[in-house]
Amino acid sequence: MEIGFYPFWFWNDRLDETELRRQIAEMAEKGIRGFYIHPRQGLQQPYLSTSFFRMVDVAVEAARRHGLSAHLYDEYPYPSGAAGGKVILGNPKYWATDLVQNRYEVSGGPVRIELPRGSVLRAVAYPVTDGIIDWASNQDLSYHIGPVLVRSTYNEADFSGYNRKRFLAAVPTPVLEVDLPPVPHAVFVSVQVVVNRFKYWGNYVDLLNP
Repeated sequence: MEIGFYPFWFWNDRLDETELRRQIAEMAEKGIRGFYIHPRQGLQQPYLSTSFFRMVDVAVEAARRHGLSAHLYDEYPYPSGAAGGKVILGNPKYWATDLVQNRYEVSGGPVRIELPRGSVLRAVAYPVTDGIIDWASNQDLSYHIGPVLVRSTYNEADFSGYNRKRFLAAVPTPVLEVDLPPVPHAVFVSVQVVVNRFKYWGNYVDLLNP
């Protein structure tokens, strides 16, 4: 590849064949050696569809005519892996997750802790004496955890012919409820939580999934 400028060429609008050819001709006139097609927010051709690749064909052919090199980029928009959301749409098994690890200091006796929403992988309590954790003595708390519907909701739907109004409960959340020996304890909990606030994506693709 020749030394020179090879900019990211943002595709962030409704693409037009004439406009693509015009921009490539101007790149060549200004000494640009090539470009990287980089789909971004605002792209109106459905990503990876026939109409999208028709624009790619136009760009590649125009680049060849003007002696520029055309390159594809693996992001839409960024970071890599989501393919414009195509990977995760309708495929929750490909959603990314976080490993959330929390430590709770409790006094012993009755304990009730609302945990992060997700799959609880491990929950263990260790007694604490004079600020020192007794790592050799632990209690598995897995069987003391279950879901609680923590949010009250109101719903109107055609449940039956005589009453459409229902007060319900929603948002299942793991809750730890246990009676520990009456001494201080450190409770360690590991929860696998679905990523749902990743930048502007919401859910994101699990980049560790082969």
